[in-house]
Amino acid sequence: MSDKAMLVLGEASESDDEDFQQVENARSGMVESDHTEFDTDTKYRASNSKNRKSRVGRESFASHSDNFKMSEDTLLHRKLKEKNMQFYSNLTTFNKQMYINAMNQMNETDQQLVKSQVLLQDTVSNWKFIEQNLSHIKRKMTDILAEEYIPKIKI
Repeated sequence: MSDKAMLVLGEASESDDEDFQQVENARSGMVESDHTEFDTDTKYRASNSKNRKSRVGRESFASHSDNFKMSEDTLLHRKLKEKNMQFYSNLTTFNKQMYINAMNQMNETDQQLVKSQVLLQDTVSNWKFIEQNLSHIKRKMTDILAEEYIPKIKI
């Protein structure tokens, strides 16, 4: 490259992809030089620049799509796709299995809690029954102790 400053006509690219494509096309010899000298006729320069850009865009798109199709058919890409699909399948299976296991554990815990609740309610009702029986026994005992079954004998 020369050390001279050059003026490049045309619009700036809107993304880095366009810059990369233009650099790649320039290296492969597909693009004509965008460097022009200053002309006094601005209409000629504008139409020439637009034609050149559209031609460069079509050529770069065609070469890019051909390269993409060619690179898709390699063994590496097929293996990568296969492994990606397998990874995705394993990941979804793993998530589903974790969800199913968690649901089963929650259901088992819920059933155990219901059993515990029934047992606790049964225990409470038994304690109430025992309390009633004990109060009944206490009353009977006070009645028994209050009565004198054996008369006092005075000698």
